[in-house]
Amino acid sequence: LGFCGSLYVALTPANSMMNWYNIDDAFYYYKVAQNALTGAGFTFDGINLTNGYHPLWMVICLGVFWLSQINLLLPLRVLILVSGIFNGLTGIFLYRLLKKALHPAAAILGSVVWMLLPSIFNTTAVHGMEAAASAFFLVLFVSKSVDIIQSDQPKPKRARDLIIAGLLAALFILSRLDNVFVAFVIGMFI
Repeated sequence: LGFCGSLYVALTPANSMMNWYNIDDAFYYYKVAQNALTGAGFTFDGINLTNGYHPLWMVICLGVFWLSQINLLLPLRVLILVSGIFNGLTGIFLYRLLKKALHPAAAILGSVVWMLLPSIFNTTAVHGMEAAASAFFLVLFVSKSVDIIQSDQPKPKRARDLIIAGLLAALFILSRLDNVFVAFVIGMFI
């Protein structure tokens, strides 16, 4: 369900697809990724280094913008699909997290609201930015953290779970660098 809207938009004609990107911020990432792939470095204008980006989303953009050698619009379509995949997977993992504390029907409702409520959907999936990856890794990190907090495991299994939580926290932080504060607070509870 969370992926269907993105799939529809990715397959529409170019003019309709371009209306999906309702802010221009995503294109700064895209231009830096194109320049990096051509050997100009991490620069927007080809001269000066860019003042920053969220590393995980840039890695995704670098992988996708390699496709611009085939067609200039293909990377834009693929990134719409990538955001849709993140949105759909976030809905699935959010459902799994919510059903630990809520009735399954309430967990489904929470997941569907997450995936389809226009204000959330526009922020996480439509802008073509790092928010989709950030939300996905937040839900995974919180879910793993809840498992750790609620369990009484022997030390070897607990150590493995803490390593997994640390890796998820790292991906969460790399998806959006200011997530370090949220990861720190959750880490304090763990």
